[in-house]
Amino acid sequence: MQKNNVLLYLDLLEKYKTLTDEQFGQFIRSLLLYAKGEPVNIFDPLVQLAFDNYKVTEDENKTKWEAKIKQCHEAARLGGIANAKRTLSEREAKQADTVTVTVPVTDNVNVTEKIKSKRAFTKPSIDECVAYALEKKLPFTGEEFFWHYEAIGWLKGKAGLPVLNWKATMHTWKKQAYKQKDTMTIEQKMKIAERW
Repeated sequence: MQKNNVLLYLDLLEKYKTLTDEQFGQFIRSLLLYAKGEPVNIFDPLVQLAFDNYKVTEDENKTKWEAKIKQCHEAARLGGIANAKRTLSEREAKQADTVTVTVPVTDNVNVTEKIKSKRAFTKPSIDECVAYALEKKLPFTGEEFFWHYEAIGWLKGKAGLPVLNWKATMHTWKKQAYKQKDTMTIEQKMKIAERW
């Protein structure tokens, strides 16, 4: 990556106040060309002296910049590795938990059976959702909740993880409803208030 800036310090004006405007212009142009990596031709000895003095500062700034870029690239590389590991572990967690049981049938034959985890989800009925929403005085109807999750296959979040506990998911909806309340119109707030 090519550096596309030059750091100029305000004390530059004070240090090089003896330069004429024309010499100062040549000095600044020389700095920009040097920073860009292009050849610098200076014919005025006073401008050359000022440039040589400031070139040291520019070289230090460029070294610091390159070290920072290297550090950022390394952090991004390590972050990518960590992200890949996290994604892999999330993907593995999504898959149904299974236990492999080997049962000997005869002396010569083994049968392997997979047993699903006890965390299997049982979909609620619409009546259960309505009753629970009324019991907990939630700011939405259980019917809205039921049909929303029925439409998306009882998955939640951006990752599309399966719902494991529908009652806990309803309470998450409750938190979202309160967050949205601040952006609602008066009519929408009145409709929610009527449900209470």
